Amino acid sequence: MTAQNNQPPAEQAAEEPDAGPGSQDQTPVPRPMPEHPVLRTLFESFPDAVWGQSRGQDTATLGPDDLRAFAAVAQAEGFEMCVDVTAVDYLHNRRPRFEVVASLISHQHNLR
Repeated sequence: MTAQNNQPPAEQAAEEPDAGPGSQDQTPVPRPMPEHPVLRTLFESFPDAVWGQSRGQDTATLGPDDLRAFAAVAQAEGFEMCVDVTAVDYLHNRRPRFEVVASLISHQHNLR
């Protein structure tokens, strides 16, 4: 799994257009969750974490304050190895400019 320290989801939601007062459908849309029970447990521990997939791998997009706690819970859930930590500089392409990417592996659950 790749954990990305990115723009907090609350700020992302604020940028989405509002349906407005004339909208008939006020039912909240459930956030996407992974099917694997270990990943589901991990994401349920972080309500602001956004799950996704990139090139066939599970991803977590987190706010900057959640990265350390997320890593600790991931380790407790069986992710025993952090194989890579890197950064991405988007320069003129988006805000926030920088993103931290960490790749975690769980051999016991066959997850990356």
